[in-house]
Amino acid sequence: FFFQAEDGIRDVAVTGVQTCALPIWLDDQLRLLSGAPRGTDPRQQTLRAALAWSHGLLDEPAQRVLRRLSVFSGGCTMEAAQHAASDDTLDEWAVLDQLGTLVHQSLVWVDPGEPPRYRLLESTRLYAREQLVAHGELAAARRRQARATVAVLQVLRQAHPRHGSARSEEHTSELQSR
Repeated sequence: FFFQAEDGIRDVAVTGVQTCALPIWLDDQLRLLSGAPRGTDPRQQTLRAALAWSHGLLDEPAQRVLRRLSVFSGGCTMEAAQHAASDDTLDEWAVLDQLGTLVHQSLVWVDPGEPPRYRLLESTRLYAREQLVAHGELAAARRRQARATVAVLQVLRQAHPRHGSARSEEHTSELQSR
């Protein structure tokens, strides 16, 4: 059987012993379930294979958005996703459309709140990050993320001008220069 870990995403294979079942804790989430029985569909043999299969079903713009969202380890707002995932070939409205597709495909989760936050499950984020690196997009994605962060900081500074400090101005300037 499977044990559901605390973050709700890691299904860890459990070996059965006559009197009890012992969880196998693996460091590499993407190698889970690698000992599937012979004849099992390859996409079901490992978590990585399942993610690769799901990723392969997406069209190229959705794959790009998924890869670019991997820079957010704790999730992001819709606006931050639009800033971080858009470029000359994919505008912010197209990113929003692809974000809806990714939510519908259960590759991106929406955490309710004001504003709602969009996040990848950790195993999905790790796979998308691998793809981001493989496509040579990591540096550009980090720059877009930094610009998105600066935009949020500027909005916050305008909304709360008394809470700004010289140090926060220095950090914002540093992010803008990236």
